[in-house]
Amino acid sequence: MRKFKDKLKEIEQSDSFGLFVLFGLVIFIGLLVYYQDFKSLDKREKKQNNYELIVRAKVTDIVPVDHLSMYFDGNKVQTLGYRISYEYEYKNEKFKSTDIIKNKETKLTDWRKIENLKINDSIDIKVNNQDFRESIVYHNSE
Repeated sequence: MRKFKDKLKEIEQSDSFGLFVLFGLVIFIGLLVYYQDFKSLDKREKKQNNYELIVRAKVTDIVPVDHLSMYFDGNKVQTLGYRISYEYEYKNEKFKSTDIIKNKETKLTDWRKIENLKINDSIDIKVNNQDFRESIVYHNSE
């Protein structure tokens, strides 16, 4: 038992132990970020699959959600998503809603369509059967 404790102290004091711990932390954080992105995409797909009614809506506002990043060669503005406000009619009632679509929640072809949206464009949305006020922008529209 004494040899084991001495060996453990020797490992903890070595330079390679610190590098090993640092490497482990980097891997752990990377996996955590990857899992959060996957969870976000999965959550949106489940919500989209639960809503069954497809309705046409009119875009009333579209605002990019931007992030400013600083680099050695200057600043960059990266678009992380879009906040899309729209209105739709169902059973002679008008509804207004807003959906935030992150770029990690879509396929590339759907993202291109979202980037090209303008005010007064028509889009497909999916509406909740139980509560018609709940809706989500439907990506797979043509």
